[in-house]
Amino acid sequence: MGNWKNPLVILVTLALLVLFACFPTIASAVQDWQNMRQSAFEQIQSVQLDIRGSIPAMGKLAMMCRQDGLIEISQDMASLTSAEVEELAFEAIAPYVDAGMADPFHERNAEFYSIRPVLVQVPEMPELSGVFWDVILRGDPSAYYEVHLAIDDETGKVLTMNLHSDYVITAQEFPRFLDAFADIFFTGLEIEDYGNFETTDMESAYVGDNAKAVRYRFGDAEYGEISVDFYVYQHGFYMEFH
Repeated sequence: MGNWKNPLVILVTLALLVLFACFPTIASAVQDWQNMRQSAFEQIQSVQLDIRGSIPAMGKLAMMCRQDGLIEISQDMASLTSAEVEELAFEAIAPYVDAGMADPFHERNAEFYSIRPVLVQVPEMPELSGVFWDVILRGDPSAYYEVHLAIDDETGKVLTMNLHSDYVITAQEFPRFLDAFADIFFTGLEIEDYGNFETTDMESAYVGDNAKAVRYRFGDAEYGEISVDFYVYQHGFYMEFH
């Protein structure tokens, strides 16, 4: 009888050793199964807007050129206040008023139809993502005068300028308007040598009836090629990026 007890003791001992060796794995599996059947809550950090500043003027143009989506954000996430943006908007329009291109706004009696900060997304160049204020002003209520501005939240400078009105601009005035438009815009961004980048692309391009346009193309080593088009037509002027 003693002959069969020894093997039995050995088998039981081996079984216990295997069981103890597997115990951590079994315990972990049971714990995971229990966790899957329960809801767990943890505190996470609140979403914060992290925008790198000090983007140069050419980078700002690249941001507007390559933007791929705008997200409206709350005003407390922006650096400027709406009151500051309103003042900047009037300051931005002043040179156009002085040039005889925006007469209805000379007395600052415009109504702010829209003023909101938006986040610009540039997926292929995340370092260019930034915030600007989308601003729409309407002038003389007895006629149609509207200015649409993009004001940079970091610098307060104008990144786009568009004006549409009931006033009729004659074809003879188109060249003067185009020259003044480009000069006021680029000077505001402190790009003084913009004239060196004027192209002849738009001279033969169709830009609409009773309209004229000019293109400035910048080749930047860091931001690539940036084209800025200025248009003047019978009822205003506007700009586009390519």
